[in-house]
Amino acid sequence: VVVTSLGPAYPELAGSLARVQQVLRDEEESFDRMVERGMQYFAELKTEMQGSGVKVVPGDRAFLLYDSHGFPIDLTQQMAEEAGLSVDLPAFTEFMERQKERSREAQREQQAQQQGLRPLQLVAEQTSYLEKSGVTPTADAQKYEWDIRPQAKVRAIFTEGGFVETTEGLPGSGGAVVGLVLDSSPFYSEAGGQVCDVGRFSDASGSTPLLDVRAVQVFGGFVVHNGLLPSGSSSIRVGDMLTCEVDYEHRRKVAPNHTMTHTLNWALREVLGEGADQRGSLVNAERLRFDF
Repeated sequence: VVVTSLGPAYPELAGSLARVQQVLRDEEESFDRMVERGMQYFAELKTEMQGSGVKVVPGDRAFLLYDSHGFPIDLTQQMAEEAGLSVDLPAFTEFMERQKERSREAQREQQAQQQGLRPLQLVAEQTSYLEKSGVTPTADAQKYEWDIRPQAKVRAIFTEGGFVETTEGLPGSGGAVVGLVLDSSPFYSEAGGQVCDVGRFSDASGSTPLLDVRAVQVFGGFVVHNGLLPSGSSSIRVGDMLTCEVDYEHRRKVAPNHTMTHTLNWALREVLGEGADQRGSLVNAERLRFDF
């Protein structure tokens, strides 16, 4: 059924019928094991509750079924009803929200540790503003070059409060996150699981540091260089020429891991066949992770 219904859109499925069937069987068996574990835990919980006369499954126990045993809440509710019990859904929802917040907080902390800031992001409203203001997408062909210190013009300055014409008045020494959009850039942007380049911007002479670049992302063709203003640094204005200084030592640590993701992809296809498809990766200066 899967091959028949999705075959027109994904022609490669026609030659992978056996693999599709095997994947489906594996998924079914995995789900059956999950249900079996959950049912065993619930049986023990039901005996415990009957012994104490409790009729409502506590939210934390329902969450444990979900979080540790992979048991969907709707199945927990169904089994509870069959046993003459109910589930404390408000409490379960509260535990779910706590978990989500812990996950978000962990991500924020990891990001803060790695970059020292929370990067600013451009949404449709901001990219539309740039286009209407005559700012063209960033030319980033120089990212393929090494050991260069090109100059580029500041086209826009973005802050948590929106676009500004100058960084004058913004707190320095890491107090303000600034996103610069330039007419060109030698920095690699974060993409495809690979971390971005880091470095700094200096004045046109290259002698005075103006911004520590810690995160580089692209939105609608506009490369945003996020960084922190050094203490006592001179102000940056729209129209200024800056010297771009990529930390190429950092890039030299990332590059081999990037190359190895391609090597792994090739090797897996050689050994396992064309069905071994890459599903994601993480590439940084310390390690790589390859999902397939």
